Amino acid sequence: MRLLFPLFLLSCTSGDLDSNDSHGVTVRLVNPTTADPMEGVAFLEIRLLSEDGGDLYTETFGIEDELSVPNLDYYGVIRFELIGYDDDSTVVSFGRSAEIAVVPNVDRTVQISFLPINQVLPLSSGFGEERSFHSTTKAPDGRVLLVGGLNTARTGSLSSIEYYEPATGRFTTSAQFLSYATSYPSLAWTSNEELLVSGGYGVVASTGSNTANLNLINPASGEVRVLPSMGLARRDHCFKVFAGEYALAVSGTAQTAQGVEAVRPDPTTGTNWTWESYVPTDTGFQAYNVQSCGMTDDGRIFFQGTGSASTGLFVYGGPGSSVGTGFSRVDYSLSESELAIHPYGANLLAVGPSSMWIGNGALNLDGDQDIQNDVATGFNRLFDMDTGVFVYGTGTSMSDRVWGVALPWIQSDVYAFACGGETADILNSPNQLVEIVDLANDQIVLTTELDRRRPGCSMDVLDDGSLLITGGNEPGVEVFDGGAILVPYLD
Repeated sequence: MRLLFPLFLLSCTSGDLDSNDSHGVTVRLVNPTTADPMEGVAFLEIRLLSEDGGDLYTETFGIEDELSVPNLDYYGVIRFELIGYDDDSTVVSFGRSAEIAVVPNVDRTVQISFLPINQVLPLSSGFGEERSFHSTTKAPDGRVLLVGGLNTARTGSLSSIEYYEPATGRFTTSAQFLSYATSYPSLAWTSNEELLVSGGYGVVASTGSNTANLNLINPASGEVRVLPSMGLARRDHCFKVFAGEYALAVSGTAQTAQGVEAVRPDPTTGTNWTWESYVPTDTGFQAYNVQSCGMTDDGRIFFQGTGSASTGLFVYGGPGSSVGTGFSRVDYSLSESELAIHPYGANLLAVGPSSMWIGNGALNLDGDQDIQNDVATGFNRLFDMDTGVFVYGTGTSMSDRVWGVALPWIQSDVYAFACGGETADILNSPNQLVEIVDLANDQIVLTTELDRRRPGCSMDVLDDGSLLITGGNEPGVEVFDGGAILVPYLD
């Protein structure tokens, strides 16, 4: 069969067929697993889609045919799809590229992870260091950064940084390390595409403590800079960048201090980062009991706390404004009484122009701080940032998930959920499901199981819509992969 790298060369011409403007797009198949994507495939289909999903070109091929696409009169943002059908015309394998901009006189190469559909398949590539309870984020260039975590035995935390490269399906270990070892640090991107790494839980010889460190990673150069530490040691804290370079750290400690700090570089030099501490001027807001937070596109932050006093908002007043004046407490009297719940470990997603979806999580109804007997809730709410009102949310048929990962998928109103626990006790009760949900229509469009138990795993949505599940392991269980990948097919 002819599925070789590169798969095919697409040569497109400009609108003027007599013009010398031309460009080529080479599409390469990538298989980061040991699965055979051609098993059961009888014929193939290539699609070329415009930015709005319109079909620019479709052609079918036999598996022994040479795959090619003719010259096309099109410039703009496009995406490729490759579909493998069985003898009954059922889709069994699928892959899509990331969106690319096709412009005159510029050749491009894109990758398609072509795999059996809707299966969580372990990666062939392993980590440089096996890890769980680490933090991950997708970089602007499409790679995924993996930061810190716990070692296999969970006796110590890590300072190493790794990158997942979608173009190769492999992990690359950075030559530079964090200045401190930590698990679950909080991450936030600055406006100039550098990553702030804040706090977390440092474990040495099975004994742990919260950390106050702050590092800055430049993924383009690999450089790691040590920035001034926070005034309070924090883990599981809200950490968000607003107004370009300002980074806000709220709560994440067991102390009864207000615990609000903000860090930024000197506005004139872009260096010399300094922390400032604040007390929210709205005296009804208690920052120290914040459990999670979410941010809308316009920079407003919603805080979910352990009670009504620690559930609130932050809205920056602009240059010259004090950060402390931006906090306010949610007025629960505006909403129906049954919506006044305070889950910890909830998933928060910005949906629409001004709403925050708060889903899942657990309730410490007995107040004993024992997470192993807490009740997981499938009760989901929406908070309207403009009116300050909670309303009923969608997704009640989803599985119980505490401290999981929830991210927007590549399709509008569709979100991916993975990792975390069925209860707050992630280690002994990890959630084994990956769910893709259309929250606008209250519909679960895909549910599949992880390839194995992965307590402490993380999830990222790659530019091509694939879901990368990294890490997660059980003490004493030997693993050889760095994670797993899922190519969703939702049509």
